[in-house]
Amino acid sequence: MRALFLLLVLVPILSHAEVLWPGYKLLRQDEDFSYLRDSSKKSDYFDGIKFISLNEERSNFLTLGGEVRERYEYFSNFLWGAPLNEGDGYILSRVMVHGDLHISDKFRLFTQLKSNLVFDKTLPPRGIDKDKLDLHQLFIDGDFDHFLLRVGRQEINYGSGRLISVREGPNVRQSFDAVKLNYKDQNLNIDGLYSHPVETNPEEFDDKSGTDRALFGAYANFVKLKADIYYLGYDRQEAEFDSGTDHEMRHSVGTRWYNKGKNWDYDYEGVYQFGQFGNKSIKAWTVSTNTGYTFNHPWKPRLELKASAASGDDNPNDDTLGTFNALFPKGAFFNEAAILGPANFMDLHPGFSIDPSDVMTFKVDWDFLWRQSIEDGLYNVPLNPIVPGSAGDSRYIGSQLALSGQYKLGKHWLLFAQYVHFYAGSFLEEATPGKDIDYFTTWVTYKF
Repeated sequence: MRALFLLLVLVPILSHAEVLWPGYKLLRQDEDFSYLRDSSKKSDYFDGIKFISLNEERSNFLTLGGEVRERYEYFSNFLWGAPLNEGDGYILSRVMVHGDLHISDKFRLFTQLKSNLVFDKTLPPRGIDKDKLDLHQLFIDGDFDHFLLRVGRQEINYGSGRLISVREGPNVRQSFDAVKLNYKDQNLNIDGLYSHPVETNPEEFDDKSGTDRALFGAYANFVKLKADIYYLGYDRQEAEFDSGTDHEMRHSVGTRWYNKGKNWDYDYEGVYQFGQFGNKSIKAWTVSTNTGYTFNHPWKPRLELKASAASGDDNPNDDTLGTFNALFPKGAFFNEAAILGPANFMDLHPGFSIDPSDVMTFKVDWDFLWRQSIEDGLYNVPLNPIVPGSAGDSRYIGSQLALSGQYKLGKHWLLFAQYVHFYAGSFLEEATPGKDIDYFTTWVTYKF
C-alpha cells in the first residue's frame, strides 16, 4: 500500500474554483460530494472518484478517498529517564482508504481500511503504534427524515474531543462497534448510542470488539446556543488505578459552552462522574477552560489561556475513588508528546499563535502542571498509572514548552512539526530519575 503514496505524488492537481469543495474532514464519512452530480462543478483531479455514478438518474453513487501520513518522532529521556535514558527516533506510517456507497438519499454503506506500521523503534511498543492491516470502519446508514440510524464499526467524535475522540494524533485511530441513533434539525443535534470500543491488535484483520468495555449514553448539541449537554456511561471489567484494579461502572454528566467571535473565543467544559469501582464509590470531576483573543492584524495573532483541572484520589485506602476518567480523549491532549493524560492534574497553559498566511500557522505555548491530589499518581492518556502517588510528596509535576508550525499546500498536503521540552518538577525528581524530556515530531499528510 505504500506504493500508493508514490503514485499520489506524481498525480497532477488541477487548480480551479473551490466554491463548493467541502474540504477533508476529521471524520471522512462527514464529507459530502453529492454536488458533483453536476459534472460542471468539478474543480480537482480527484473529483473523478468523488462521484462515481451508478445509475442513469445519478441518484446512486460511490465516493472513494484516503490518506497517507508519514511521521517521525524522537524522544530523549522518555518518562523522565525511567525506562530509557537514550534518545529514540522512529517512523510511524499510516495509510487509510475508504469507500462510500450511497443508494438514493436514504441508505448508505461506508467502509474504511487502515494500515499502521512502525519502523526502528527502541522504546516499548504501544498499541497505538502498529496495526498491519485491518477494518477500521464498516457501517450502514438509514436516513428517515430527521432521524439517522447508523449500525456497525464507526468513528465517534464529540465536542472538542476531551472525552470521546477519534484519537487523531497517534498512529492508530480509535473506532467503536456501535449502534447510534441521531436526531437533527436546525437547532438540535442529538445522538443516542451503545458501543464497544475496538481493540487494536498488531497483525492482519485481528482487531476485535472490546466486549469487556462498553460505552453508552446520549450527547446533545444545541446549535444556536453553542452548547452541549451529555450523559455517558462506561462499564470496564478490569480498570486499573493507583489504588488498585477492579470492575468500574462510571457515569459522566457534562456540559460544554463555546463560541468564536471576531476577536474573542472560548471553550468551557465541566464534567461530574459517579458510580462504582469494586466496593468503592466514584466521585470525580473535571473543569476545562480555553479563552482566546485574536488581534485585528493580517497575521491574526492570537493569545490564549487554558486553565484546567481533573480530580485525583484523596485516599487510596478509603471507600471512594476520586480519580477522573477521561474515557476516550484525543491522543495529543496537552501536546503531541502525549506524555501525560488528563487525570489528577491542574494546569495553566498560556499560548500565542500567528498565521502569516492562510496556509501557515506558528504557535508557542507553555503548560505548567500540578497534581490535584498528592495522594494519587500520574496517568498516561489511556489512563494507565505511570508514576505512583506514594513515590513523592510534592504537588508540582513540571512544565512543557511546545513550539509548533503547520503549512498547508493546496487541498491535499499538510506539513506539521512540533518540538516539546518537558522540565521535570519536584514530584518527578522525587519519584523518577527526574530528567528533562526532549521530544520532536514532524509529519507530512496527503489526503485525497
